[in-house]
Amino acid sequence: MEVKVFFFGVLAEVTGTGFKHYRDVKSISVLKLRIQDEFPEIVHYNFRISLNNEITDKDLLLKISDLKLRIQDEFPEIVHYNFRISLNNEITDKDLLLKSGDEVAFMPPFAGG
Repeated sequence: MEVKVFFFGVLAEVTGTGFKHYRDVKSISVLKLRIQDEFPEIVHYNFRISLNNEITDKDLLLKISDLKLRIQDEFPEIVHYNFRISLNNEITDKDLLLKSGDEVAFMPPFAGG
């Protein structure tokens, strides 16, 4: 899966770029939940999961929140800023599923006049 992410205003300064391609983006949230359901005793432990080629994009769905977490991991200072998110040129507050080719924009507050 490939998603193109645009950063506007101060967010472009924070990230050092106006846009970035995220390739092979996958969510491990669904997989972690399945593991934690199966083994509830590990719920309070942090762990890393290595994915092999047998797991496809269909198995691991990517949501806006998953992408947001990946961006926050890469650019931790972004958490100090308020921003809106648009998916394919439409501002949304929903945690929508992403598909390959989607364009996501992170936009700081703005005013019209």
